[in-house]
Amino acid sequence: MERETRFVWSASSGATFTRWASDQPDNGRGKGQDCVAIRQEYNWKWDNMTCSGREEHCIPCPKRWVAFGGDCYRLVTEKLPWVEAENYCRELSNSDWFPAHLVSINSLEEQQFIVELLKASYLLQELPSVKAWLGYNDMERETRFVWSASSGANFTRWASDQPDNGRGKGQDCVAIRQEYNWKWDDMTCRFGRHFICELKMLNGRK
Repeated sequence: MERETRFVWSASSGATFTRWASDQPDNGRGKGQDCVAIRQEYNWKWDNMTCSGREEHCIPCPKRWVAFGGDCYRLVTEKLPWVEAENYCRELSNSDWFPAHLVSINSLEEQQFIVELLKASYLLQELPSVKAWLGYNDMERETRFVWSASSGANFTRWASDQPDNGRGKGQDCVAIRQEYNWKWDDMTCRFGRHFICELKMLNGRK
């Protein structure tokens, strides 16, 4: 609103992560569109729109969280073992949402969003390779992977020859890995990794 083409968050001074739809932002082709909405018809990407318009939903993600597909996501750059990371996410829960957990990835679109969230962070500039915990694990029963937030999953994005349980060494927790072209690998749960938390809407789609 203050300066055309310079988008800022209402809660802070600027932004590094964006998720614009194709050909956006376009300022309504000169008609003055200074506010941003996330739109289902644009595959949950962003569109600049007229601020006086009434949108059907408002997604009030807490500060430091990013909205996608009706839920909120937060990349935590601190490194924690899987169980501690899951507990960290749960402590971030909000009364207006389901309890937070390590992220569940249920579609290719959500996978691509998570990859872009990681790419937009400073981690790629500081580390030779990025690994981040997901909520996927087979701690209760070997080879039966479930999400920490729910019972199972239909979508997976395993790297080649994964999961392999560390060739018998016991790898029960799943991370997304840059060196595997952002695909998934089962890893030893006790090692510290970056991680992504997710808050699901009480009336959300998942």
